Amino acid sequence: MTGYDAAADLAGLKDFQRATVEHVAQRFFVDTEPTRRFLVADETGLGKSVVARGVVAKTLQHLQDDDSVDRIDIVYICSNADIARQNIERLQVAGARATHLSTRLTMLARHTAALAAADRTHIGKPVNLVAFTPGTSFEQGWSTGLAQERALIYLLLEQELGLTGWDARSALTTLRATTRTFGRFRQVVESLRAELGNGPDAVIAESFAAAIRGSGAAGDATALFADVGRSRELTADLHQRSVELIRLMRGHLARASIDSLEPDLVILDEFQRFRNLLSTDAHTESAELAQALFGYGAAKVLLLSATPYKPFTLDQEAADTGESHHEDLFATLRFLRDDDRWLGDVRQALETYRTALASGAGAADAASGVRQLLLPVMTRSERPRLRTGEMVVERQNDLADVAVDDVRGYVTLRALADELGGIATLEYWKSAPYFLNFADGYKLGDRLKAAVKDGPSAAVRELVSSAQQMDAEAVRGFRPIDFGNARLRRLAADTVDQGWEKLLWLPPSMPYFALRAPFAQHAAAGITKRLVFSSWSATPTAIAGLLSYEADRKLSGEALRENSRAARAAVASRLDYRLEDGRPSAMSALALFWPHPVLAQAADPLAIARSAGERCSRRRTSRPGCGMHSRHGELRTNRPRTGTALGGATSAGPAQFPRRRGRRPMTWPPTSRAGLGTARARVRSRQRRAPG
Repeated sequence: MTGYDAAADLAGLKDFQRATVEHVAQRFFVDTEPTRRFLVADETGLGKSVVARGVVAKTLQHLQDDDSVDRIDIVYICSNADIARQNIERLQVAGARATHLSTRLTMLARHTAALAAADRTHIGKPVNLVAFTPGTSFEQGWSTGLAQERALIYLLLEQELGLTGWDARSALTTLRATTRTFGRFRQVVESLRAELGNGPDAVIAESFAAAIRGSGAAGDATALFADVGRSRELTADLHQRSVELIRLMRGHLARASIDSLEPDLVILDEFQRFRNLLSTDAHTESAELAQALFGYGAAKVLLLSATPYKPFTLDQEAADTGESHHEDLFATLRFLRDDDRWLGDVRQALETYRTALASGAGAADAASGVRQLLLPVMTRSERPRLRTGEMVVERQNDLADVAVDDVRGYVTLRALADELGGIATLEYWKSAPYFLNFADGYKLGDRLKAAVKDGPSAAVRELVSSAQQMDAEAVRGFRPIDFGNARLRRLAADTVDQGWEKLLWLPPSMPYFALRAPFAQHAAAGITKRLVFSSWSATPTAIAGLLSYEADRKLSGEALRENSRAARAAVASRLDYRLEDGRPSAMSALALFWPHPVLAQAADPLAIARSAGERCSRRRTSRPGCGMHSRHGELRTNRPRTGTALGGATSAGPAQFPRRRGRRPMTWPPTSRAGLGTARARVRSRQRRAPG
């Protein structure tokens, strides 16, 4: 072995994380019948990204002595470009400094020089971490792509087809697409030409040229350029042909870029968000392109996901979306191991396990059989069930306050669904109050909209008028409205009915300073966040909208009797950042939220509290041992001398102490539902901000 040892990067892992890393590495590189694809499905919060970093470390350790690998390329794929840029940094291991890139697959030619020139000093080979998102690298929905992509295609075609003179100009006109002017697109091309220096990457250029010759796209391009000729603008027919040509060229460019990338490990984070790319049966362009990446050479593929497959599919899920959790599971299993015999064994083992559970017989042996079949391609870690008296306490709330109107609402909802030919199950009613008010995205909502648009029947009119809906008059008058659901009533009783709307944020669990009202009493009661899980998209909107309205209503007190824009505008605002005559005005509230890094570096309230032996209050900051001190002595203010420390008796209030940004409270986010309240800062400004 040469210089790099993964042990240093694995030292900080928990035992279960290290065990997962070792198991994945064993299956990737050591076993006599290894796998090229593996799923880590650890429960949320158990550190899948840490495990992925460990797998990266073990991959580098294994490949550093593999003479068939000249350069190690790690590809990270997730659904969000910003998250991709953040997480690519987390995959960096201590023993190998890697080149980081977050780009499009089609624009990889801009970075091939950097990939080839990556630092070799740590493990003896270049190491590259490259991040992609499916929407920009695999999906071809936006057929014409970016101007820089089309510019690169032009340079490749120019080189392959020998474009000069009017042929070059007609090619530029054809590939201009959405760029505003011909001159602007030519500037993009020349800028990219200068950036690339010696031209596009030779591997990409050769692979691209072979692809367009073999597919006939080169001939199609030549014919289209000839038809465009000296035209300054494209006709509708020429435009459509140009869009199709660009789409095809982008696909060929993406495939050629994979050859240049040479992936050794591909990490798919939260893969269920783009599981369409995993299908070995799909013949879509995006799936074929993704399969080319996953199947490149001896590349390993690591799937990450915390979202478990459900053991069954509800009727309404199948009717609304055509989903089948069972079939989704087996599609993933086929991606992990495309072996019909093994898949048949898994099906039989799951059936045996289901039968054991349903019959009440012991299921331990059946579960062990399933585990042994799946362990070679996947693993999952879950939090242990804690004993009574430990950190987790399970509470079961008795939902005894189901109202008669709630039950009538469900009966009417079912009748309306039957009349419209839709579905409304008991789960809809249990999970979302006033379902008809929050039915966007459901087939029942779509069919109701269509019926209203076409002129509803008398039966539909009667059912809608008697269905459980929010009282529009009460909302307009800012009066209380019933929550319409036993679960939501219980949630409201634990939150807004306890005065949570008065909290600008949750009180810190370890405050720097002594808490005062309204934070102190909630902290003493052990306030904690509420996290709501639901399978239904109507649920978060309904909860947020109705709790927001109630919080807004409670905070307004007597100030608002009408729920309108004009009435809200008349209420004085204290936390707005306003401009008057184009100049900032009333910006003092900004100090409540603006980070103060200089103060944070100069004095740490937590260190002061520790030195004083207790948490500091405003009054105690003037006493010996509780003043703020910088590393170089006492931190003084530029105010008149009434105290020597920033925390002196009269020189500072609580807002002047730097505070670390704590966790925010359960918020009442704005809702798009007309008439529902929003938790605006001007209403929250009535709260008192306690120190700490």
